[in-house]
Amino acid sequence: MKSDIPTGTRQAIAKQSGAKDFYSWCEWIEQTL
Repeated sequence: MKSDIPTGTRQAIAKQSGAKDFYSWCEWIEQTL
């Protein structure tokens, strides 16, 4: 992950948004943002 957002914050956001696969979610976020 190349983002400045801490991993814990990303995990919390992913959980709140219903992500089932954290790493896939991170890849999607990197491409989207």
